[in-house]
Amino acid sequence: MFKVSYDCAIEKSMMAWAKRCTWGHSPQSARKGLGENLWMISQPDYNKTASAISATAYWFYELKRFGVPVDNVMTIKVFNRRVAHYTQVVWQRSDRIGCAVNWCTHSSVKMTFAGCQYREAGNNLNGYIYETGTSPCTSDTDCQCNDCKCNATEALCIRPDSTPMPAQKYANPQPYHG
Repeated sequence: MFKVSYDCAIEKSMMAWAKRCTWGHSPQSARKGLGENLWMISQPDYNKTASAISATAYWFYELKRFGVPVDNVMTIKVFNRRVAHYTQVVWQRSDRIGCAVNWCTHSSVKMTFAGCQYREAGNNLNGYIYETGTSPCTSDTDCQCNDCKCNATEALCIRPDSTPMPAQKYANPQPYHG
């Protein structure tokens, strides 16, 4: 499994879509192979931090509500269980994420719109959501990609083009005023 890094360019892509205030996924051509999760509430000025927390909780709740099979393989049957938001969040090959929250007060649908985009996109049919039962990486040779490095402390693989943010003990999110 790859270590996930926050990516400001992906955030910019997600924010561009959120600012359009059009409910629904962005076209594939606009996100160039990125996966995408969306969430909204029909309150156009809902707290942005609470929106981000609620969106993530909603996506993770799909696991509890609908479940995934023990083998963790994404089949059409699994996809149709309505767990695709959860599986995208935890997709083992995704290593970058960018998220945005926008207040849509001037659109036909008044809402607070939240979303995240992921590189690489998940939910590939017959792919592993994440592999279970395997040993975590302890050396670079354990990672299944070219030139990847193993962070043995976290037992996660890091792609060569990834620049992880420094680990933080806590987060103190601030409202976005953009």
